Amino acid sequence: MSILEGLVIRRTTAAQQIADALSDMIVRGELAPGAPLRESALATRLGVSRNTVREAVRILEQGGLVRIEVGRGAVARQLESDDVADLYGVREVLELTALREAGIGDLTGVHEALAGLGRAARGGSEHDAVEQDLAFHASIVALLGNRRLDRFFGDVCAELRFFLAVLSHVDEEVKHADELVEQHAAVVRALEDGNRRRAVSLLRDHIRSNARRVTAVLRSREASATIARS
Repeated sequence: MSILEGLVIRRTTAAQQIADALSDMIVRGELAPGAPLRESALATRLGVSRNTVREAVRILEQGGLVRIEVGRGAVARQLESDDVADLYGVREVLELTALREAGIGDLTGVHEALAGLGRAARGGSEHDAVEQDLAFHASIVALLGNRRLDRFFGDVCAELRFFLAVLSHVDEEVKHADELVEQHAAVVRALEDGNRRRAVSLLRDHIRSNARRVTAVLRSREASATIARS
């Protein structure tokens, strides 16, 4: 658990710091899928209370990176390449439907989300870039003006967050911030021009390209894990 070594805990944000460190370990593949997160061991190692570790685990569970298993407790989520097609398929349907059918007179929310993505990406934080990336795509779905769909997409984002984090880490997207932002800005410009067809084409290509890339990364990790077990 190299990322945990030397972690300095600030009392007011201890749980979030631990959650962020464990999240990084999961994304980097240092904490294997299915690996247990033992509260007592982590608490002893970090010199914090079990309640603090429990709160960190709860944060990870809400973010889709950890699940609770009967008899085992908290374990790192087993998200595999086969999950990508399902999640990205749902994402594609919702986002492209919004571009095709939503009223796009007011793009304030989309512009704000794009600006947030630009600040986060150029700030060099993978975590912030992923959060703002998801916020941008949520702003596209929000064009439909359907709160139930917004909440549903929020649930989808909980699992998408892992995939986007993996992709951001492996591809080092924050080192190519301008390229990342431009991929999203091009969609916005097409909307502003009233060219829905181009907006749909650009966003579809973006989603499918990401799906292919993250699938390749996960399959590589799965193959490495199989070799390690043999």
